[in-house]
Amino acid sequence: MMRKILMIFGVFIMLFGLFGSTVTVVAAHPERPEYIIIITIDGCRPDKLAEADTPNIDNIAAAGAVALSHVTVFPAKTPPTHASMFTGAPPEVHEYYDPGDELKVETIFEVFEAENKRTALIDGKGGRIRGLERGVTYVKLDVDYRWLPDEVEWAPESEDLEGDLRVMENAIQIFVNHRPSLMFVMLP
Repeated sequence: MMRKILMIFGVFIMLFGLFGSTVTVVAAHPERPEYIIIITIDGCRPDKLAEADTPNIDNIAAAGAVALSHVTVFPAKTPPTHASMFTGAPPEVHEYYDPGDELKVETIFEVFEAENKRTALIDGKGGRIRGLERGVTYVKLDVDYRWLPDEVEWAPESEDLEGDLRVMENAIQIFVNHRPSLMFVMLP
């Protein structure tokens, strides 16, 4: 089972770079980490991230490895790309294309849970990856943090510029209260 976890985790880390993330952090020490926290910035193109003023991300990149030329799966949409990250399988194998679709393969979360390791998933887009939380201990996908809570319809003035901060506040609260071994956070 440990070999399976390591294999899926390796594929997961490899694929993490393929789906919008430009920063891959390589551990300075080879021992097994107690906690794994993975954060994606949905829709973040590597070229635009490289142009942006991102001192915190730059600091993480300086301590690890950076790959700016990865290619995503097809279709390059949030649901199937995240399903591929969580399973290590291409869309034609996992068959998850839209929120709520049923995955046809095991996720990294299920592997951790089978080893009695708690997991967490926070979807900052309010269910954009609904269905991928199968087997996850702590799930937060009921709020779309892109919009102010009291707005029903989108309007320019209703965009929540602090949405990512509120997602991270929720993630920190879940981590502090429950200490999941594997935590995934999707920033909108």
